[in-house]
Amino acid sequence: MTNPSQPEAESVFKVITVVYLALLTGQLIFLGVVFLLHSQGFELMTENREIFLYVGMVVTLAAIAGSAVLFGSLQKVALTKTDESSRGIRYSTAHLVRLALIEGCNFVNLVFYLLTAEILFLVLFAFGIAAFILARPNRDSFVTDLQHSHIASIG
Repeated sequence: MTNPSQPEAESVFKVITVVYLALLTGQLIFLGVVFLLHSQGFELMTENREIFLYVGMVVTLAAIAGSAVLFGSLQKVALTKTDESSRGIRYSTAHLVRLALIEGCNFVNLVFYLLTAEILFLVLFAFGIAAFILARPNRDSFVTDLQHSHIASIG
């Protein structure tokens, strides 16, 4: 017998996955735009560039660490909800906040690279993309996080 909440859980998982792919695509498109602008002779900043190095590193570390901490605390709130609809909404919010924090630091590093052409910002962007990819929603983590054993057929 099919659990009536299975379609709802499946739709929550699909929405999170679609948003994840959209956010990832946006970052990669912006990376392409930055490379295109540099190839066309974009005018770089030449003065007062040092502050960007510190800000880029702090933002990246804070976003990656903060996204993990916030996700954990928001996930705990989601698991306290008794109805599955509320749990699904809270879990979606937790995951979207996590992805948005990482995406934000990636865009900051791309803008800093655009302005300065410092390779360090591409390295920081690579760390951010790695964290973003590791935060990818998948069926196993969804089942574990929401404790939905009845949606094991989602793929």
